[in-house]
Amino acid sequence: MASNLSFNSTAGVVALAGCNTTDDQSHAAIDCLRSLSMDTLLNLAVDQQVVSYTNNDGDIYLPTFDQDFLPLKASELLAQGKFAKVPVIAGWTEDDGTLYVWTTIQTANDTRDFLSIIYKELSDPTFNELLDLYHIGEFQANITANLSAEFYRTAQIFRDITITCPSFLFTQAMAKKYNTTNPPTYMYALNQTILGSYIDATGLPGFGILHTSELPYLFNNIDLFNITDLELPGYTFDPTPSDYALALSLPLSWISLNEYGHPSKINGSLPGWTTSWPRGGEGELFVIGGGNEGMSKVGSDGANGQLVKERLTERCSFLGREDVIEQFQYR
Repeated sequence: MASNLSFNSTAGVVALAGCNTTDDQSHAAIDCLRSLSMDTLLNLAVDQQVVSYTNNDGDIYLPTFDQDFLPLKASELLAQGKFAKVPVIAGWTEDDGTLYVWTTIQTANDTRDFLSIIYKELSDPTFNELLDLYHIGEFQANITANLSAEFYRTAQIFRDITITCPSFLFTQAMAKKYNTTNPPTYMYALNQTILGSYIDATGLPGFGILHTSELPYLFNNIDLFNITDLELPGYTFDPTPSDYALALSLPLSWISLNEYGHPSKINGSLPGWTTSWPRGGEGELFVIGGGNEGMSKVGSDGANGQLVKERLTERCSFLGREDVIEQFQYR
């Protein structure tokens, strides 16, 4: 983070603990924090998150650019190629942002209000350009869930800012560092979840393939997510055969990357997962699950129509611009 959000948040924990007598960065303050039990320190960190929640998205304890441990901002390190060259998988769930935006969002002004709380340095011209990239006509309301088209627009913007475009830009930079025909850089978009019934039963329908949906598959522990014993009205635990199949193949792809630098080398892993950045290519990714699984280019000639509509190259190029990064202060 280039902003002072994490700095102020940790200083807030020091204050709540009563450890700040003269300087919250002093050795005395650190020693005071170390004297506390883990439970006490955790509760204070949660309390600080709660009291500051109206001024951010709740994600407040993040690495901070300090010119010491982190010598440069992540975007500068990326641009200069100052990072380790390793095979990488990066990706997101199709609706990674829905959990984090206000369900009451109805208008473009609501979108501005939400994003302005988190990204306080955005100029009006940048805001306008951002909203133009996500035209409201590209999003549909979910009447049954009482969620507006503007809600889904905001969720998509937030997803791209925080998860999708950082993954897109990082794998692109890693491919450039490898400088080979088929660099071991792989992206995915998850389009399958077992969490829908739980979300519906807890009063949050319409959130789609929400954040963390890949975890039951990646760790092959679907049955641990069975909460039938809680007797939530309307909840059913009903994974499909394709859910269990994905819980077998997805972890094998991660193992395959670690063993061979490629996610499709091991028998039983997801088949046909190729590099996201072949030399001269504009970007490709593997859509996991759903009705149209497999590789697709992100450009206009991509095989997956929904993915093409997301215009990742255009949107991530904007979000990766130096002047935009400076205003977002997110890396």
